[in-house]
Amino acid sequence: MRTKPILGACVGLLASIGAWVSAGPVVVFPAERTAVSCQATSCVPFRVAEISTADRVFEAESTDPGLFEVVRRGEVLAGQTLGFVRVRGKHSGSGWLRIGESKIEIHVSDPIDAPVEPRIVSPVGAAAVWGTVGLSVEVVDRPGETVREISVALSDGSRLSAASQSPTSMGPHRRVFFSLETDNLPDGELVAWPVATKPDGDAERGAGVAMRVVRPAELIQGEGEQAYDVELPERFGRGNQSTAVGRNPEASGGAYRNNAGAYPPLCFPIKIERDGSYQVMLRVAGDLGGGALPTVALYVDNEDYPRMSARLASERWHRLPLGGPIRLEAGEHVLTAFFVNDFYVPGLADRNLRIDTIEVARLPDGALELPQLAKTGNGLMDARRDAMSMAMMAASMAGAESEADQMGVAGAALRVAFDRVLDGLPIAGQMEIKGLVHAVGALEAADPERVPLVSLLVNGENVASQRTLAPRFWVDAPMFRAGENTVQMVGEIEGGARAATPIQTMHYDIDPAAIDRPARRMHRFGLRDERWGADARERLARRGGGAEQVAFAFMSTGTGTLELPAELSGAHGCF
Repeated sequence: MRTKPILGACVGLLASIGAWVSAGPVVVFPAERTAVSCQATSCVPFRVAEISTADRVFEAESTDPGLFEVVRRGEVLAGQTLGFVRVRGKHSGSGWLRIGESKIEIHVSDPIDAPVEPRIVSPVGAAAVWGTVGLSVEVVDRPGETVREISVALSDGSRLSAASQSPTSMGPHRRVFFSLETDNLPDGELVAWPVATKPDGDAERGAGVAMRVVRPAELIQGEGEQAYDVELPERFGRGNQSTAVGRNPEASGGAYRNNAGAYPPLCFPIKIERDGSYQVMLRVAGDLGGGALPTVALYVDNEDYPRMSARLASERWHRLPLGGPIRLEAGEHVLTAFFVNDFYVPGLADRNLRIDTIEVARLPDGALELPQLAKTGNGLMDARRDAMSMAMMAASMAGAESEADQMGVAGAALRVAFDRVLDGLPIAGQMEIKGLVHAVGALEAADPERVPLVSLLVNGENVASQRTLAPRFWVDAPMFRAGENTVQMVGEIEGGARAATPIQTMHYDIDPAAIDRPARRMHRFGLRDERWGADARERLARRGGGAEQVAFAFMSTGTGTLELPAELSGAHGCF
């Protein structure tokens, strides 16, 4: 059976060469250089100019076999122009991989040389907090390095000292616990940065996490150990349903729910009086097992996937924001806190979860709003102002991903990503840039404003915006400048979350004098755009297929009206 070579570590690089076609030499590498890791094999892609009806092999050579070695020669399968060479890194440094007259620089890195920054794993970014909550920082100490002191710097100028930390006898992966008191802090955004300080005074700051200090407009509370009279969601109506109750004087009422396994989960019935944003908070403790603390996922009613998830901050009792805020409609709901990573090895490890209380807070109107960007005349976001700081804030809001969030979508209400890696690519002229968006509840929402407005920034300037879950932009060549250019996508939900991609840097090798015409701007109106009239909205079919997962269904003759922006005067092409 014929198989294609495994992509391995070159997936990101492969994604960047999708539609590229080679010309000139028999073999062409799509980039000038690439990186591989020590003691690991990686695929290096290349292209050939012509398609063959038979498999082809190409002899590949390492200019420094002591640095990296070729473990499998280049191969291109019949009917293909894309091939791979598999190499293995041996020592840190740079060398060249050659196939015939073509070459690519190989940079071999040792993971031990990479900087190991402290990071906040709980709470996740965008969490709404009140009262005292637990905050956890994880850091890996390098072998032979003097242990660093870990603290947390807050945006109000104060600094937190550690309440406890795992002993060095447990290895270089340390977990440091902090108690964050918010009662005396003003409402609004609070950013926390982990700081690792060496004995010589040098400090290394990790990525910040942005939270929102709130005073709940309404608070519903329950006990973790209580067996509620509720119809269990279908996915949780199995397994042992006998609630195990533990006793501890530190727990509310002296009792708690003891989840030695995933079942039965805490299924909390709740009646919501009005639509809004709600934050779920648990008071929990747990046992470390298999190198990890328990992770809890939040399910709403019979939904197949969790809305949010969070990892415990400590083995001791603490209040844990269960991810970020979620949107709940008025009516009766069942919120399920599910222990997703139960782990047990007899005599060695037993990971357990203990739940004392649950709190569900309705957030004040506007509590999630970040400082608004200015608006352009056509009502689209003008992200020219302070684009860099907004990107940093959005990156912090993404938070730490947990074992329950392998796809990276449950830790925040909104995620925005490019569909391929753009950083380091050359610009050939006009190009298409596509993205991927995840927004909690957007697929089911009838209100277009629950769908993110996604903007594309080129060199910090907003060149186009679309209300969509599948952004797609055409960027005309004159929008780029000669030399380095930056691109970034920014998403915003009206009155809610905001997120951004990392900034990608691309190079345009062109004579500035050649850019001699105005840029043509593209407007794209997705099916979820608010400018579609009622006649079109009535035909909107959920799960209609395609990237947007909706479609206009015309079962008979009819119309669908789109109100174009007033500034679109003159001649335009439509497609």
